[in-house]
Amino acid sequence: MFTYRGCWQHVFIPTSTIERQRQICVNKLADMYYEMEPSKWDRSKSKGVIVKLYAQFMSMYVEINRYKREHVCPYDTFYRVYPKMHLMSHVVESSPDNPRDEWTYLDESEIGDAATVAATLHPKGMELSLMARYCVG
Repeated sequence: MFTYRGCWQHVFIPTSTIERQRQICVNKLADMYYEMEPSKWDRSKSKGVIVKLYAQFMSMYVEINRYKREHVCPYDTFYRVYPKMHLMSHVVESSPDNPRDEWTYLDESEIGDAATVAATLHPKGMELSLMARYCVG
């Protein structure tokens, strides 16, 4: 079975146990995204596969967080579980069909566009210029 991980796996060769765990963790996530590809999606089995892969990913991610907190950084700045990751678990588990159908990136692309425009504006007039540009006010 071809997966996204096949494209980069030979480049980042793990040199320690924690790096190997991190690679497996990323592979689980890559396999989950691959399973959601429209050409791969199978209504009868894909849902169960992605739920299982995401659960394995999260389990390994939390384990890496625990290791980093205990052995590397006591301030818990590595591998935190973020709200978007929690939301992803709900999308994966509760979507009626392919979770890709539940995603929207429109707001993120608009934020990127606004940041690009903002970089060209003078700080004193940036707010008004952005509101005029995107008709927000």
